Amino acid sequence: ATDADTRAATPEAARQWIHPHYDAATVQAEAQQAHVLLDYMQRTLAMPEAVHTRAVVDRGTVVPAALTVLDVGCGTGRTMVPLVTAGYEVDGVDISEAMLSHARQHEALGASRFFLSDGDDCGAAPDATYDIATIHLTLHLVRSRAVRQSLLRAVARALKPGGLLFVQMPFYPDCDAAAVPAPHTPWQADVVEAAAPTGGHV
Repeated sequence: ATDADTRAATPEAARQWIHPHYDAATVQAEAQQAHVLLDYMQRTLAMPEAVHTRAVVDRGTVVPAALTVLDVGCGTGRTMVPLVTAGYEVDGVDISEAMLSHARQHEALGASRFFLSDGDDCGAAPDATYDIATIHLTLHLVRSRAVRQSLLRAVARALKPGGLLFVQMPFYPDCDAAAVPAPHTPWQADVVEAAAPTGGHV
């Protein structure tokens, strides 16, 4: 079992490790995923050359009828649920079998597929399948730059041509790389062997 499996032995332990204010973060996930959809709609908008401003707004806010989404670092499925309840197909990837087990128990995620990752891949998630991939509050915890790059390449393979990746990461505008608080990892860090993070995924 991985350290994540140990920390996620029970649903409550998993939720606490993911976020110390899990219930509030679950509510916040609705707005976060709405922003993902709005951004996706605008970035994939195809417009004729001559069009009025109002027409751009109208066309840019037409909700897609169908989307496939891959949530990388899905944990217990907290950020999957808003998109599933909005009517989209959402699969999850995580490094922890315990986390995936908890996610599979969520009543809203019965149709979702879950893939166990080795940490630098998307497990058995199929290639060229997803319109959107999301990585919420996960990538900054991967301490090896080489592993982060491998994971991002795997995500790119899972996306359809033209698919989009949305990454949520903490931002520390007043910190240089050496002062970023643990367990967060500066992007340029390449710590191949490091102690497991002691804090939650926030």
